[in-house]
Amino acid sequence: MTIRLTKAIKLDGTDRAVGSTHAFGREREERLLAEGVAQRVQHELRGVKPNARARNTFVLFGDSITEMHKGFTTLTVPSEISRSGAVATIARGTSSALSPRQPIRVYKTRAKGWAGTKQLENMQSGSAEFYFNDLGVDPEPTPYAPHTQAAFFVPQWNTDRGWFWWANAMSGWRAEVLNVSGVGGDRSYNLLQRIADIEMGVLPYEPAYCTVMIGVNDLNGDLTSAQVIANLEQIYRILLDANIGVVAMTVLPVTTGHFKAGNETHSQAIMAVNEWIRRTATRTPGMYLCDSCAAVVDPTAATFTTLSGMLASDGIHLTAKGARAVGAELAKQLQWICPPNGSLVSSNRDSYGASSTNSQLIDNPLFTGSGGSAGTGMSGTIAASWQVERLGGTPTGVCSVVARTVVDDGDAIGNNQRVVITAGANNDLVAVRQSTNLISRVSEGDLVVFQCAVKLSSCSNVKSLRVLVQSSDGSLFPAGEALKNSDTTFDQADFAGVFKTPPFRIPPGMTSMTPRVYVTFSGSGGATLDVGRASLIKADWREIY
Repeated sequence: MTIRLTKAIKLDGTDRAVGSTHAFGREREERLLAEGVAQRVQHELRGVKPNARARNTFVLFGDSITEMHKGFTTLTVPSEISRSGAVATIARGTSSALSPRQPIRVYKTRAKGWAGTKQLENMQSGSAEFYFNDLGVDPEPTPYAPHTQAAFFVPQWNTDRGWFWWANAMSGWRAEVLNVSGVGGDRSYNLLQRIADIEMGVLPYEPAYCTVMIGVNDLNGDLTSAQVIANLEQIYRILLDANIGVVAMTVLPVTTGHFKAGNETHSQAIMAVNEWIRRTATRTPGMYLCDSCAAVVDPTAATFTTLSGMLASDGIHLTAKGARAVGAELAKQLQWICPPNGSLVSSNRDSYGASSTNSQLIDNPLFTGSGGSAGTGMSGTIAASWQVERLGGTPTGVCSVVARTVVDDGDAIGNNQRVVITAGANNDLVAVRQSTNLISRVSEGDLVVFQCAVKLSSCSNVKSLRVLVQSSDGSLFPAGEALKNSDTTFDQADFAGVFKTPPFRIPPGMTSMTPRVYVTFSGSGGATLDVGRASLIKADWREIY
């Protein structure tokens, strides 16, 4: 079956998303379109309007498996967040996620999942007040009850359970994500309800492509495979009619720990939806298939389940290992639909030392020369302006500067800083970073992005790989992270790729700032880390996308 493309979708008052209690009538359609226009105007006024139709832009659309691309922090009610009517007040507290001027999204707690987001762009010192919604009235008589915490979504934290980050890294960071529109607990009809929403939708961002991963919550509940397919067809049609390419992702199996694990009827329903997705995506112009199910499923098991370590103990959400497997599958499509962007630094002349007027903030981005700093337990040769140190436990490292080659690295531009690490215990941590404190090269409110090529090989008991730009005022440590550790199941297979942090806004009062690459261990083991072609760029938000 293929999707019949039409010039416009006209929905009358009887049309509904299957399983939804909300009608999608013409009045609602017109209101959503009007809201989309108004929201795009607001985006322009805020100076963060995405580069519409840029050929490498994406929105990620789905449920919690998509939502997990971003990091969360929580606040206790009422000591850290209080509420009066529709106005909430956040105390700065001690959380690094609440440092002033750091963008956050505020999630309103309800009995079923998270809902109702509000972007807070410029928190000042002290407390901050904001409205949860434009209505100014909260329908809940007792806000947060019976919850004791509210969740805060931090756009500058990309987690290692985000499959798109792994895909982007493996393909050379070809794509830019305009929004992570994932909401935990959502079903397919929820995506139809919010497809035009500025905070958690797709259409207002005008991406070139949209990934769609949805369906497992529907099938865990009371919807049939036919109903899920009907809703998916509507989602695909709306996106395609808006000239947005669709990357259709198959539904993941559930496994031990989930109440539907081993349920044959449930398994057959997932397989039926996936067969339709595969057939539709490969036969419909403007659609692309990412067979995420095939990336994690155990092909030899007697039941429909996943390979070991792919899903968390709850039997439904991806681990870091599972996200990397799905990312490898998605990378095949990114390499096909997104051309290389040439964003990695290619000349040592592109450095702060060569010219303090350019956007590059670091020295010696290609790791040439020697004379860098070795911390306790580290020995060997370290590139000039760089430092290798241990920040946790007592690991040791042998350092060398190794020329990049086309065979091993994909190019022969500059060198890699190599560290052969030996770890002895849980939480042993080794860092490669600039040896100079770069805080004097930026100002409060500046946006910076760190990017580098990374290889990790000969891994044993590696717990996490983190690429970040770290700042501090001595007590708070705000950071922008390309791969924040959120899981203990790290794939020990060799890895090579390019990582780029989300835009990090420099908070006031910071006294230090450096780009870093961390490797952390879960026990006795080791790894070989290579870092090359590094850049820390100061950029206007509108230039980032």
